[in-house]
Amino acid sequence: MFSWFRNLLSPAAAGQQSPSTGEDLGPHDANPVVAAWIIDRQENGPKATAGAWEHDEAKPEYERFRATFCFRPGVKLMEFIEAQGIAQLEKWLHWTSNDAEPKTFIRLMIALAERGENIWDQPGISMFLEGRWSQGGGPSPQSDEALAILARTLGKPIKLFFAPKPGEPHWVNRYEP
Repeated sequence: MFSWFRNLLSPAAAGQQSPSTGEDLGPHDANPVVAAWIIDRQENGPKATAGAWEHDEAKPEYERFRATFCFRPGVKLMEFIEAQGIAQLEKWLHWTSNDAEPKTFIRLMIALAERGENIWDQPGISMFLEGRWSQGGGPSPQSDEALAILARTLGKPIKLFFAPKPGEPHWVNRYEP
């Protein structure tokens, strides 16, 4: 299911070691990478990836997203978030965020728009998180809460797939509108 995503990742490099077992957890333990696609369109839809440590690289995309992305016809998401006072989501989506999920979401929405498509016509979003294994492999507390808020704001479900440790079966967090 996630083979295309694994191919996007660079070859494994030395990463952090697990404090409890001493095993090499790979480079994505400290710098998680997230891939995203539209639900049920993994093979033929827009895709996006981003790493947590991207900051300056993510700034131009953030500025474009902020200026143009509408989540409803004629309603820009960032203007809506500011007007509603959803500071947590506004901070999480900023290019300086320490999480990969918001950067990936922004890139996916830009890719969707470049195809002439709108988020309100889509069934939802799937994400695949690779890393953060020393912390259980799932989203950070900030991303967990922000993804729940984002799903409600968009009115679309978001699924986040992750493995608690490298090579273990995938779990899924579901965020519903």
